[in-house]
Amino acid sequence: MINYKKIICMFIALWLTFILAAEEPVKMVKIPGKDYEMSATEITQKIYESVMGENPSKFKGENLPVETVSWYDAIYFCNKLSVKYGYTPVYSVDGTKDVTKWKYTPHHKNIINGKITQNISADGFRLPTMDEWEYAANGGHDYKYAGSDNIDEVAWYSGNSHNTSHPVAQKKANGYGLYDMTGNVWEWCWNSYYNDDDNYLRGGSWDVTVYLCHVYLRKSSYAYSCDYDFGIRVVRTATPRLLNLVK
Repeated sequence: MINYKKIICMFIALWLTFILAAEEPVKMVKIPGKDYEMSATEITQKIYESVMGENPSKFKGENLPVETVSWYDAIYFCNKLSVKYGYTPVYSVDGTKDVTKWKYTPHHKNIINGKITQNISADGFRLPTMDEWEYAANGGHDYKYAGSDNIDEVAWYSGNSHNTSHPVAQKKANGYGLYDMTGNVWEWCWNSYYNDDDNYLRGGSWDVTVYLCHVYLRKSSYAYSCDYDFGIRVVRTATPRLLNLVK
């Protein structure tokens, strides 16, 4: 006997899967051998503005990476992005995930007051940890830069950028299909250097030399800093449904 209820449920599940895949704001790449996925590119200004309602970047362009964002702006953005697409927010301030209750105004070089925590098992968007970032940047290889020993193949840096950022995904991807892990803009990570007001960035940028673009290199800055080359790349803890969506 045909189980029509089961068939209908299967069709509904498939339909929802295709809808979610079509609406995915950022192309996510499953990192081999790990339980997380990472955005294939840095967050673009088009995506950032669609979520935040404004664009703080110095160099304007829909497909340019968003920049001039602080670490506080980045976690605020991650929670808003998660809510917009129906995922569970990762970050809480004094136990509250709702950013409207954080008493924080983005893009004003201010700080978030309160204890900031993350629930890494939630399925929402978040910043990568240092270890997650470096593993993904290596792309299964041991190159000096993310995807090559020849920096000009994979990165925009001071030697070729002409003092500006560039549209994402114009250079060669690394072994995992991630673009601009070296150069273009620095990428905020979750980890703090000394305390919660001083956080790490990785990857180098359009404004730095070859040496500062090495995969292993890291820098720290105040969490409220928002330089012209500070940007965002997001990750998300992979769930069974997400693993099925990403090939």
